[in-house]
Amino acid sequence: MKLFKNIVFALLFFSVCSVYSQDASQLLPHTPDLTSGEYIPLPKDIYIHQNTSSKVFYFQDAAFIVEPNVRVYPNTHRQTETIIVRHPLNHNIMWGSANVQAPGISEGLYLTTNNGVNWFGSDTIFGLPMASHGGDPGIIIDKDGRLLFTHIGGGTVPGMAANFSTNMGATWSDSYQIESGNVLQHEPSMGTDDAPWSTFYGRSYVTYTNVAGVRKVQFSHTTNGGVNWSLPLTISPVSSSGHYAAWSDIPSRTGPGGEIYVIWNNYIGSSQPDSIGFAKSTNGGINWDLSTNTAFNINGLPTGSTINGMRYFHFPRVDVDRSGSQRNGWIYIVTNEMNVAPATDLADVILYRSTDGGVSWSSGIRVNQDTPGNGKYQLFPAIRVDEASNINVVYYDSRNTPTNDSLEVFVSRSADGGNTWVDILASDHKSRPKSAYQGDYIGITSGNGAVWPLWMDDFTGVQQAWTVKIGILTGIVEGNNVPKEYSLEQNYPNPFNPETKIRFDIKKEGFVKLVVYDILGKEVTRLIDAELLPKSYEITWNASSNPSGVYFYKLSAGDYSETKRMVLIK
Repeated sequence: MKLFKNIVFALLFFSVCSVYSQDASQLLPHTPDLTSGEYIPLPKDIYIHQNTSSKVFYFQDAAFIVEPNVRVYPNTHRQTETIIVRHPLNHNIMWGSANVQAPGISEGLYLTTNNGVNWFGSDTIFGLPMASHGGDPGIIIDKDGRLLFTHIGGGTVPGMAANFSTNMGATWSDSYQIESGNVLQHEPSMGTDDAPWSTFYGRSYVTYTNVAGVRKVQFSHTTNGGVNWSLPLTISPVSSSGHYAAWSDIPSRTGPGGEIYVIWNNYIGSSQPDSIGFAKSTNGGINWDLSTNTAFNINGLPTGSTINGMRYFHFPRVDVDRSGSQRNGWIYIVTNEMNVAPATDLADVILYRSTDGGVSWSSGIRVNQDTPGNGKYQLFPAIRVDEASNINVVYYDSRNTPTNDSLEVFVSRSADGGNTWVDILASDHKSRPKSAYQGDYIGITSGNGAVWPLWMDDFTGVQQAWTVKIGILTGIVEGNNVPKEYSLEQNYPNPFNPETKIRFDIKKEGFVKLVVYDILGKEVTRLIDAELLPKSYEITWNASSNPSGVYFYKLSAGDYSETKRMVLIK
């Protein structure tokens, strides 16, 4: 039985990794020794999620298809502090990670190569020495498809450590020590320059907090896919007013011209942050053109407990618009604030934006749209500006629990740069925190016309990483304009590269499928698989991850079925 598990585990990794070439001159591999038992068993079905149906949330000019929630790597280990990124070029590839207690502290490797249809991986990243792994994963996928990974070090590599893989996590380099210290560097966040026109295309970055003495924000970069890292720089200014900086964040991608943005909290003599720090570099992190401890003031949540004694650390999060639209280059920051406007009670999610590269910032905008002042919690926000310039913010929320003892997960979305918002219930279950430690942050990414939050809850009895695909329908016709017939229109533009829009009419409420096939009749993607109301719809297909060629799209609704042809030319 043990031999069978070993064989299955090896095939699971290497069947997916065969499309990636390994640069043996740079990779310092460590393959788990399967003969000696050094491996992670395949997941056990300790719980079967009961929900198998998608839900559709309708708003004036858009609808969102929320598929059933899934665990990315189900087992009995505690998975917390979840984070997720996608491949810069192939949106079908996403990587999630987490703090894992199994029973020692390690980090998760949760991968999909088919846009979330299947997930695989491990609760341990095998980068030697194994004793150097202390949790707090920071992750990124660079332009070459390398998995770059930073974390708390330990053993013979204390401080801030880094590893990389050129073959989708089948093997990992040895741990590289970015900064030494006896576990005094925490919470790394990573980004990469994925803009081919940038001078620093392919360079990757990490920021983290050094908590030795006066806390400060550190920064390092790699120019060779993680083989080496630069000496760390301190980018948070020393403040005469006694500020100390902590818990920094960096977007997973750079600005339109390769700009780097780093943000952090500032505290004065207590555990409650009073301002957000901001730093900007336009030359790959060598120099910092703008660095301030007070980009804007906040009334942040204090370090301590919230629901059922759940621990809370205040983490601001940042992202930048890279859509090429009229808001290209706008920077957005989300925080938690309390009691002082625009916050209305115990904990609201507040957004700030800069339209001039971080020189100035807007006043705060309340993101969550529940009743103001209702005494509910919105916690641990994370932000993603998707490929169509929409802002997506994920967070834990207690609005639907009268006693304020349980949480759901919501995604708030703005299509106008943060002026107006709609709230989408992302989780299909509630969870009740049962211990103080629930991690310190959650994550979200986007691609292929959908957004993907990744969070943690203990609904199954143990803290597990969950995700859900939230598909986006636009062009909804409201009011009394109910279609008289089913219809499927020709996509436009056609030919296209890489996006095209598909319009269709549904005359009767019921189950609808819209599926794209290749020239051989193989299913490429399922754009819609849900109950829809009778309306006119429009959906966008992003084929950036697909080769040029002829494709077919088929609409099925009730006894109606129609297929049309489209051409992708790259």
